[in-house]
Amino acid sequence: MAMEYKYEEIRFTTDDNDAMRVFKQLRHANVALLVKGLYLRPAFLPAMDDAFQEDEAAVTSFSWFKQLLGAPKSISDNPESSQENNVLSIAKAALPQCHNLREVSIVIYDHLIPENFRDFLRHLWKTMGVGIQKLTLATTINKVPDLFGLIAKHAPQLTNLESLDLTVVGSRFPREKRTVEDALNAIVTLVHRFKGSLTHFVFSSATEFDHASLFTKLGLLPKLQKLELWFAFHHNTTLTDQGRSVGEFLVTNSETLENLVLKTHPRFECFFFSSQHDMFHRWVVHQLPKLVLPRVHVLDLGLRQITWNPYDTASLNRIPLLPPILPRLRTLILSEESLSFRGLGHILGQTEGKLEALECRVWTFTPGVLALLVSKAPHLRTLTLGYLSTGAQDADVHGTSTHPASSGSISGVPDDVYARIQAARYPEWTLSHLRLGQRIDSCGEIHPNDYLMKLVKEAVCKEVSVDVDMKCDCRGSFWSKLGY
Repeated sequence: MAMEYKYEEIRFTTDDNDAMRVFKQLRHANVALLVKGLYLRPAFLPAMDDAFQEDEAAVTSFSWFKQLLGAPKSISDNPESSQENNVLSIAKAALPQCHNLREVSIVIYDHLIPENFRDFLRHLWKTMGVGIQKLTLATTINKVPDLFGLIAKHAPQLTNLESLDLTVVGSRFPREKRTVEDALNAIVTLVHRFKGSLTHFVFSSATEFDHASLFTKLGLLPKLQKLELWFAFHHNTTLTDQGRSVGEFLVTNSETLENLVLKTHPRFECFFFSSQHDMFHRWVVHQLPKLVLPRVHVLDLGLRQITWNPYDTASLNRIPLLPPILPRLRTLILSEESLSFRGLGHILGQTEGKLEALECRVWTFTPGVLALLVSKAPHLRTLTLGYLSTGAQDADVHGTSTHPASSGSISGVPDDVYARIQAARYPEWTLSHLRLGQRIDSCGEIHPNDYLMKLVKEAVCKEVSVDVDMKCDCRGSFWSKLGY
């Protein structure tokens, strides 16, 4: 089991002796067959700083830090290393033995791409391309034309690629006059190279970009089933133009699109500020409902938290009317904005009792929230629910409560919550999988509450699978792994 975990994904980030040992192990067929993914983030490539140096004495952004740490010299820094001992050469010989390799990720930011690494990629596509099903690329907007263009040239060798995941971030270096336009054309060209086989497309942007032109040029992707868009609208492009282009792209692909993810921020955690979150919300509320997406049954909508007042009724006006545009909606994910009791009821009321899976978070988990879920989502099978607090009070929009406050606490759950849930029984509810707990701001994840899930499980009166796994590295998870 340990061997399988170690070699399931090969991470090629350095060209030192450790990397060489890993690739030498792949000469053994039983080890090579364990590899399913290859992660390439070659930190040993020359930094773009080198191209801007006026003389050899110039210091790069990170060279002083490497010297301070006393970082070991890589093999490629050793002038005595022969071609046979070079890690890239060994990797080229070893990877073709990985017949189960299905996913490749390439992360190159402000680095140059020398000829020996280009040759390595060409060899990879030539020998392994037919088996690769998912390709993930992350780079700066300055490097998009070069890296994406390099991949596009070898697209005919990746005949079975189904998933393309693109992330574009800003660069430390100034843009040329045509940088954005060239990047846009490179993205469109790359996507179109795979349009005949692509079923899953992800685009995440942490830099200002003309999304209107991008989605107008992308057009029809005939086999697209899942689409993930992670970005904020560009302030230099009007809401009307951006909304129209994204909307037209969705409608153009509506006959095949089944799973839709819309977020108003980049997918990966990074320093990113945009004043355009509200523009995205306005488009979601006012323009998205004008579309018809007849086959979409999974919707993950990124409604960012704007108000910290749980009684603010204005937030209800930021929730789109879902049934007209998504007649087949069965799975709904709203995990980025806390909902009030009334807000949750508003959402569930729109889904007309058809939901089978729900992931969201509420300000306060109460017995009334549980009863609301049972009555408004009677066919729910999977529930992932985070909360900021628990209580017996079902507060209305004016902040008044219909039940007295609790006086005691068991495992972080007030005693009267225990008593009320213990007295309730929902034998007709179809729930079969539950993840319930406090959502922690510091990590953004749910910390499962075993005790509270036990109460809910007893109320449902049937076998319910509960998810107690920690999905973050918070202190409780760390110590539990050590057996404390």
